[in-house]
Amino acid sequence: MQEGSACEADQALRGSVESGEQGEVACLAGWVEIEKEGARMTDFTMDEWADEFNTAWGQAEPAESTGGPVPDGQYNTVIDRALVKQSKRSNRPMLEITLKILGPTHAKRLLWLTHMLDREQGYPYLKADLELLGVNIATLTELPDRLEDVIGLRVKVTVKNKGEFSNIYLNELIEAVDLGGPAGEGGGVDEDGLPF
Repeated sequence: MQEGSACEADQALRGSVESGEQGEVACLAGWVEIEKEGARMTDFTMDEWADEFNTAWGQAEPAESTGGPVPDGQYNTVIDRALVKQSKRSNRPMLEITLKILGPTHAKRLLWLTHMLDREQGYPYLKADLELLGVNIATLTELPDRLEDVIGLRVKVTVKNKGEFSNIYLNELIEAVDLGGPAGEGGGVDEDGLPF
């Protein structure tokens, strides 16, 4: 610790961390890092950027609400992620496919299609979805190795909400020129012709 410095003053204010709360304080270039039981918090002053931050803050408009479910309808999406994992609630094996809506409405919102892999009654639906995505496997254990093949595929989906749950149905693969939000609205590309 540097004596007589701003770091010393900051550390004195945080003396409780050093005295009995099992933490460690390190002062680096005008800000203080506090490590406590594996968590890291960083304190710093915003004085250096106050004018810039305050100007930008004053000009910012609140973003549209992205809360709540995506409304029922058809959407053009791109598969952002696909993985086999255990469900959080039951630790059952599941396939989770993350779909990103291409817009123009609800652009960049995410949808999750899941299939429980230990539920034999769901295998016909899983097979149909995998076939639509071009994934033909002889055994279910081949699935994790084939998921990379579906990343980036564009898929038209139907969303149907039932209470707090959203059901996602894969309808068809779509071509890059057919991008957009709910079916028939078109769009979904920026000025360079690239998807969002």
